[in-house]
Amino acid sequence: MSIQKITFKRIEVIAGEDGYFNYPSGICFNPDNDEFYITDLHNSRICSFNRKTHEKRTLTTRIMMNSGIQHLKRPLGISYNPLVGLAVTDVEYNMIFVLDKDNDIWIPIIEDYMVNNDRKKNLNLPSGVAVDDDGNFYTNDFLNNRICRIAPDGRIDILIDSSIGNEDADTNEIIKIDKPYGIYLSNNRLYFTDTGNHMIRYVQLNDNTLHSIRIDKDILELNSPIAVTLDNKGYIYVCEQRRIYCVDPNTNSCVFLINKDNWRNYMQCFHLKERLCYAGAIFVRNNREVYWLDTIKNLIYRITM
Repeated sequence: MSIQKITFKRIEVIAGEDGYFNYPSGICFNPDNDEFYITDLHNSRICSFNRKTHEKRTLTTRIMMNSGIQHLKRPLGISYNPLVGLAVTDVEYNMIFVLDKDNDIWIPIIEDYMVNNDRKKNLNLPSGVAVDDDGNFYTNDFLNNRICRIAPDGRIDILIDSSIGNEDADTNEIIKIDKPYGIYLSNNRLYFTDTGNHMIRYVQLNDNTLHSIRIDKDILELNSPIAVTLDNKGYIYVCEQRRIYCVDPNTNSCVFLINKDNWRNYMQCFHLKERLCYAGAIFVRNNREVYWLDTIKNLIYRITM
């Protein structure tokens, strides 16, 4: 696949037409069992979906919270890492949980919010989660305008803090991020969408420097990017409300996969029934299959390229 020329072989709805989902908001993939996991926000649950059989099931909703058993309420971001398994954010509790398969229950990763040995504000709408191979968790603390790293022992470090600003390593400009929403970890870079500033940025984790993906505005004017992911060649895929595009990080060139204009043609070409409404989450399997959620229409789409 070339960034300059992308050809779609097929676009299809693979789940959701039966009304199973209600505001699906996050997606991740476990290659070991060929299953997707989807946060079904308004149904207060997490669902698995088999890529080959299309079988769906609901995972446990039980969580350990405040020394008692409660249930998930508003699961939003989700990720899979072989080291820790599934991790999910619940924005009702402002907490990140990991699934204890042995006891069929979600366990909070933080018992006491301590930041650099000082008590700070709790997480406030952690919209996404990523996990590295050392067991560190990363989240975009959406309403606090921060990017945080949470160590396996529960200690929180603030990597990006809008209250003081962070220097862009490429321009020396002081950046104050605004509503960071999507997050994705790849090759020691933590990518995130700076939604309020209409930017895609990343933190280089080996030195904690901040960098920005600068796309020529004559090519693409970003408009509140939501979700972000990468494929196995390093191309960056970004969702906005009614468009999905792919960015080559080496040249910052980009191409639209979907927008409201070409969707009309795709509806006719691939016999699609629903208009494009809200591209809320995305996952790319290798660089040939793109899976994305229309969160408002409650559908999961697959693009084969």
